[in-house]
Amino acid sequence: MTEHKPQCNAAGKEVQLVVFRLSSEEFGLDISQVREIIRMQNITSMPKAPDFIEGVINLRGQIVGVMDLAKRFGLRPQARTEKSRVIIVEIKENTVGLIVDEVPEVLRIPEDQIDPTPAVIESQVHSEFITGVGKLEDRLLIILAVENILSREDLKKVGEALPKE
Repeated sequence: MTEHKPQCNAAGKEVQLVVFRLSSEEFGLDISQVREIIRMQNITSMPKAPDFIEGVINLRGQIVGVMDLAKRFGLRPQARTEKSRVIIVEIKENTVGLIVDEVPEVLRIPEDQIDPTPAVIESQVHSEFITGVGKLEDRLLIILAVENILSREDLKKVGEALPKE
């Protein structure tokens, strides 16, 4: 999968984003980076996995590692509810599920409404995970760089924890 970063200077173009919530923060992922969104299901925990890896699920015959995105970002995880979802994405050729509190909408935002990540960020999320900040009428949307959520070392640890086929 190629790295995708919204361009901020193209006139008239829009980016379609999957909007999700973690704690009190709102985030967006470029829809082209999202394979699917599923309801929470039973997650089998894996020994030796990093603490933010909840375990694995069986997604139509494919074993997929699932991470708690709030834990990954150092946010306090919320209790799971019927609104909780798993966003299935591809990260560096690995299929990964991201547990989020809610996926309330998919929206389009003009590229000229996306600013580069500011040097000082009010979000609690590390700046390496962020490609920009979308400005909506009454709110800001933190746009994530899904390819930076897991480092190569993290992916190696996840691979070691997954059951061997």
